[in-house]
Amino acid sequence: MGSLDFYTVYVLSVMLLSVVMIIYMVITVLGSRKKDKEEQKVVTVLKCPQCGYVKKREFREGDFIGKIVDEKCPHCGVNLVVDAIYAETYHDIRSALREKRRQKNAS
Repeated sequence: MGSLDFYTVYVLSVMLLSVVMIIYMVITVLGSRKKDKEEQKVVTVLKCPQCGYVKKREFREGDFIGKIVDEKCPHCGVNLVVDAIYAETYHDIRSALREKRRQKNAS
């Protein structure tokens, strides 16, 4: 167990660096997933196929685009259809609320 040759030191260094990089990537990925889930809200857009009435609600398990849901249109009584599903960030929601307040105050 004398001195280590250059090749052994090189291999050990590469292995150590690889382990450090893998740990860093795992921590980064897990942290970004948690952050994304906290900052986003999944929304389902329902639309009346007859009169075009549009309603947004929180996403529910089983929603897919084109699905006819049990909710009725308040104008014509036809079942609503899932028109879109997307994630809203809380930044977008805050901006929309500010814009609504501005419009309300202006009128």
